[in-house]
Amino acid sequence: MSTLYRASPLLLAGFGLLFSPFSALAESSLGVNGASASATVRIRVVVPPVVRVLQDVHPRALEAATDQTLTAEQTLVVSTNIRQGYCLDLQNTSHPGTPWQLRSVGGDAVVISPQGGGYRLCGDRPGIHTLVLQHEFQPGADGLAAPLPWPVRTELASI
Repeated sequence: MSTLYRASPLLLAGFGLLFSPFSALAESSLGVNGASASATVRIRVVVPPVVRVLQDVHPRALEAATDQTLTAEQTLVVSTNIRQGYCLDLQNTSHPGTPWQLRSVGGDAVVISPQGGGYRLCGDRPGIHTLVLQHEFQPGADGLAAPLPWPVRTELASI
C-alpha cells in the first residue's frame, strides 16, 4: 500500500474534525441532561492603604521678624487613599521647650490639635491635600537666635 493511501484516512479524520460544526462550540455550553453549564469568575482587587507626603517645602532656616519671633511658612502636599483620611505629627526636634504656634493659612481644611509638645494635623477624606502652615517660634530663655536651622520634623501618624 502506498504512503498516500495510508495517510489519507488520517487526513480525512483531521479535516472532518476541523470543519465539524460541533468542534466550534464552547465546551462550557454543553451541560449534563440538557442544562447549560456556566461559571462565575470573581476578581477582587485589593489596594493597600497608602499615605505619603509628596512635598514638604520650607525654608532651610527660620528668620527673625520685627518683634523677634522666628516665623516661617511650610507647604505640605499629602496623598492618601484611606477613607478616614490621614494624620501628620509635627515635632520641634531642635528646641523642644520653645513656645511654638502653628496655624493653617491656606490650602485644604485640616484639624490642628496640640499634642505632646508638637501638633497633630488631620484631614478627614482621601485624595491629594495641600496644606499651607505658618510656624511661629517665641525666643525664650534658651536663647534662640536667627537664623535657626529648620527645627520641625514631619511624621505620618496612624488614625
